[in-house]
Amino acid sequence: MFFKKKRPTPEATLLSVVAKTMNTGFVFWNVNDDLGHSSQAIMASTPFVKMSYGYARRSAAAALYIQGLLDKAGYEHAVAMFKALQRQTDHTVEFQESAAADASEFLKSYHYLISSLFEKVAIQIANEYEIPKRRLSDTELFAEVFDTAHAVLRDRLHPKGTGAP
Repeated sequence: MFFKKKRPTPEATLLSVVAKTMNTGFVFWNVNDDLGHSSQAIMASTPFVKMSYGYARRSAAAALYIQGLLDKAGYEHAVAMFKALQRQTDHTVEFQESAAADASEFLKSYHYLISSLFEKVAIQIANEYEIPKRRLSDTELFAEVFDTAHAVLRDRLHPKGTGAP
């Protein structure tokens, strides 16, 4: 079917619950700390806000890990918390997609370059790539994640040995 029925918008969103107060000089450090400082309000909110929090926290932890500001154990803790929240909330695809979209809107409120593509690639890098032991600025982080996304797309479109560029 061409038309899809609009999903009802939940009253509470992650952006409406989290107090944005941090100014560390690192975008994802701000995100992570604001989420942490608002965790009581988040956990007292709706299952939707809790799941949005899980998505946002996992994305922020992946970025911080790549950036050299969080160790692997910290990233793995965020992933475990994300999975626990998935088990505790609605398992439907629609619910999960809505929560992920809400988390993306929240993250985008910190920087316009944070997109669902950025999040997916950052998580993929954190899970599948070796992370060099160095600290990256926000500018370097965005450049490295988008360069990796470009390389992955190029390799999928033009596999090595096919004669394509």
